[in-house]
Amino acid sequence: MVSIDQLNDPPDTDRLPAGTPDVVPLDEAGRLLETLSSDKRRAILHVLGEEPTNAADLAECVGTSVQNVAYHIRKLRAAGLVEVVGTHYSSKGLEMDLYAPTSPAIVIDVGDPEQGSTDGPPASTRPGPTAGETTPRTVAPDG
Repeated sequence: MVSIDQLNDPPDTDRLPAGTPDVVPLDEAGRLLETLSSDKRRAILHVLGEEPTNAADLAECVGTSVQNVAYHIRKLRAAGLVEVVGTHYSSKGLEMDLYAPTSPAIVIDVGDPEQGSTDGPPASTRPGPTAGETTPRTVAPDG
């Protein structure tokens, strides 16, 4: 079981991706969470976090068909989680899109939207906690 002290520890910076995370207010997180409820979409996003990849290679990495990967990529793109970052040519000469995550990490801000908690800097750059607060944490996907 996790203790409250462990939850308040600062994040392990060795596991955090470089760059500024996207901060999503809690009241707008439903679509994001719905999109990420799929095991295949999370697996695809994890592979794309390693390096930009095309649909055929993604299918091989996550153990599904190219058609299934294309379906999940459409869902991830619609949610703003994945984008086309380039193209390359297959061994058969077909032009293929390369996909990558739109952000290195995503933070869901659970603060009170009435107090403007989402107007400040991203959680990873806010100063440390004051009395009664906890340390903001950035959640990155595990390998």
